[in-house]
Amino acid sequence: MANHDLTSTSARELQARFCQWSELDKERNEFIKTLLDRISLNEVELDRLKLDFEDQKKSRVQYQSEALGLKRELYESAYRMNRDAYIAMLVDGDGAKFRDSLLQDPISGAAEAAQNIKQHVRHHLMGTPLANEDVPIVARVFANIRGLGNALRLSGVVASDDDMYTFAEHFTNSRAEFDFVNVGRGKENADSKIRRMLSHFYKDPRCKKIFFVACHDGGYAHDLREYMGPPGIETRIVLVETTPAEPALRSLGFPIIRFENVFRDVPLQNESKLAIRNKPMTNSSGQIIAPGQIIAPGQNIVSGQNIASGQGITLGQRIAPAPSITPAQSTTTARSITPAQSITTTSNGGVSTEPSPTYSTAGGITGYRNVTVKPAKPTRRARVIEYNADGLRIDPPVRLPANKSAQDSYRRKCDSISPRVFCNAFYLDKSCPRGNNCDKEHELALTADELAVYRFKARTSVCYNGPGCDSYHCCISHHCPQDPFCGRAGCKFGKSKFGDLHLSKEEMEPATRWTEGSDYPVDL
Repeated sequence: MANHDLTSTSARELQARFCQWSELDKERNEFIKTLLDRISLNEVELDRLKLDFEDQKKSRVQYQSEALGLKRELYESAYRMNRDAYIAMLVDGDGAKFRDSLLQDPISGAAEAAQNIKQHVRHHLMGTPLANEDVPIVARVFANIRGLGNALRLSGVVASDDDMYTFAEHFTNSRAEFDFVNVGRGKENADSKIRRMLSHFYKDPRCKKIFFVACHDGGYAHDLREYMGPPGIETRIVLVETTPAEPALRSLGFPIIRFENVFRDVPLQNESKLAIRNKPMTNSSGQIIAPGQIIAPGQNIVSGQNIASGQGITLGQRIAPAPSITPAQSTTTARSITPAQSITTTSNGGVSTEPSPTYSTAGGITGYRNVTVKPAKPTRRARVIEYNADGLRIDPPVRLPANKSAQDSYRRKCDSISPRVFCNAFYLDKSCPRGNNCDKEHELALTADELAVYRFKARTSVCYNGPGCDSYHCCISHHCPQDPFCGRAGCKFGKSKFGDLHLSKEEMEPATRWTEGSDYPVDL
């Protein structure tokens, strides 16, 4: 059939068929070539993937090794943190006072106070790993021991101011982790230390719990507010109430407990002048004694203003001798009512002592006498501190006085006392807390113009507390005095330990204002 087909097919047909088969062969060859090219490319890609795979295997082994190392380090860190875990306790000792029974026997009472603190803390943490005896309790009590001892003596709690020093010494020595720190005079001393230690303990992951004993002072509410956690999450801070906690602290939602056999739950007798002034006086029978009413010397006044104890007399009140008292007895009574000192509270709830006016001449043997009280001196305008929206303190503007003669005279006086320097607190704040113990200049007088130069010079120094300083008495700078227009190369405010202390025009806008004596800021 094939031969017949070939013999019967014309040359043209055969040629056409040949061309057709040639095209098919060409397509087949191109297809085969394409397949071969693709196979070649796949082999190259396969070789690359093999290399990547080998590299991934090596990387995986490396990562697994590093992960194991990190897990080991994490475990060791967690072990060390738990092994070195501790509990902190901060006490504002000026306001949170130990119980009378402990202070009256300062040696054994201090040891008993330390033991009672330990028992209360362990009891509160019962059922948790922190209740373990191996977890130490670090306690810090901050107080002005001299002022506190004086106030306790005047209230009849201790016999001598030195009893407070004895108590503090033995409290510190009762346990290695307990310290009673004497901060000296000054409202900000105890406050600033407690705030710094609170921040330190809270930032330390080893510190698992902080017992904060300062509920008498609402001023701490602002500091504690930043440590509030999300609702439902257990907090690390526990408030310990002594005298009733301030509402501002109660509103924060921290747990509040009491150490019943450690701290006083009532203020000292006549601890607050304001409480005395607002509380009506009553006699021993419970009758209210009105202003101007006649009171015999030695009469018992329930509100704490017992004349014989020298605690004070209501304004406008008259004092009469008892009818049965002889002249000699009257003289003795007059001497006995001479007050030496009265007790007042500082704005942070602590105590201080100050001389009281004498009434020794009131109620003499010659009859009734009116008590004359001098008008109170005008009160000083309360200081203020302003912060911007970022919480950075904004200083009031200051300029170098143009009085060239004052600049020259101030420079000469500085040279005359060199190497000593003028005391900022004495000259700029009118009161040096160190008094005669201060090693800076107090004696040399400065004119008003020289003081203006001095104030400017002081403002060229960086505050050692930085832009978060909260002292109303601070007279140095918390940012560059030239802000917002400082263009000085190498300005020391740009290279402080707090970083760059230059503020822009927007950052110079105050957002909150704190006023001295107020517990809360005002939003501006």
